[in-house]
Amino acid sequence: MRVTIDIDSKSKKCLYWCVFRGLLYFRKMPDIRKTMRGFHVIWRGLKINEKESYEYRKRLGDDWKRIELDKASPKRLKQVLFTEKVVTYNGYCPPKMFNTKGNRKNCPLCGKPIQKAIISWTIDNKYNAVIHKDNTECVKHI
Repeated sequence: MRVTIDIDSKSKKCLYWCVFRGLLYFRKMPDIRKTMRGFHVIWRGLKINEKESYEYRKRLGDDWKRIELDKASPKRLKQVLFTEKVVTYNGYCPPKMFNTKGNRKNCPLCGKPIQKAIISWTIDNKYNAVIHKDNTECVKHI
């Protein structure tokens, strides 16, 4: 069984606190992955059952809503981790792409009208792209 904690904060203090407490419980180092919002902390190969994994997830600071959803949905895949993520927004750019306020209909980098905006988060390449209505594009590598 594994225990996966999703930390939706870029704070190293939150990460270190979670890892420290996990080391006390499991006596082994976790795998740590950086995400767009923070970190995934993963302890694999634990000799625990599903009910115990929920308890450890609570103690280590995993999102309580996700824990409750996993408990309530027996057919749902639990503790899913995505190694790749591509999200497309048609006709606008959300504020999280370029740290702007509100959805934008014009590119925050060059001002041209937006056809679509893409957030691509893969193992090899992380970038935000804006495709303009004239089929040109602006790309910001993360």
